[in-house]
Amino acid sequence: GQNGDSSDNQAALAIAQLGDKAATSLNGQSINQAYEGMVNVVATQAQSAANNATSTADVQTTLQNQRENLSGVDLNEETVNLMKAQRAFQGSARVITTINTMMDELMHLIV
Repeated sequence: GQNGDSSDNQAALAIAQLGDKAATSLNGQSINQAYEGMVNVVATQAQSAANNATSTADVQTTLQNQRENLSGVDLNEETVNLMKAQRAFQGSARVITTINTMMDELMHLIV
């Protein structure tokens, strides 16, 4: 019954049934239906956002590849070339140092 005893489950059952009753503030939908609709909308928006993120990443990758193809720059090749230039510079610097030392010694012999 509905006498309010602690063992009376009528109040709990009535509360549980509220989720299935239509509400005018929810355009005639029940709370459960409105909740399910919101979950579906959020899930659809999340999937759309994930698809957009994937598409954006794909476009970015494509554009980067196109830029690299147009510029014709291979970073690995450029690194190797830079290292070759550094070694050539170091070799030239040693030659100049040796010539400078020889010139100093030659000047000491003359003077």
